[in-house]
Amino acid sequence: LSWNKGDFAAAEVELKKALQIRESIWGLFHEDTSKAYYEVGRSLFGQKKYTESLVYYRKCLRIRVTLYGKFHTESKNADHCIRLV
Repeated sequence: LSWNKGDFAAAEVELKKALQIRESIWGLFHEDTSKAYYEVGRSLFGQKKYTESLVYYRKCLRIRVTLYGKFHTESKNADHCIRLV
């Protein structure tokens, strides 16, 4: 909800909590965990915390390449975000 309001700092807190929950339930190499890393990266990017966002985007990419391969759309999407930073 905070993301939709443009409150990226509050979204970051909420999304990091969601990431911890998802990773504890599904483990690192799961589609929902990769989405959580992606969303945290987006919230950090929205706050202009580019170095931190890059860390989350890279983790997302690593998971997606492992799950889908490097030529899958989801992997390419994460790679694109890294290139924007």
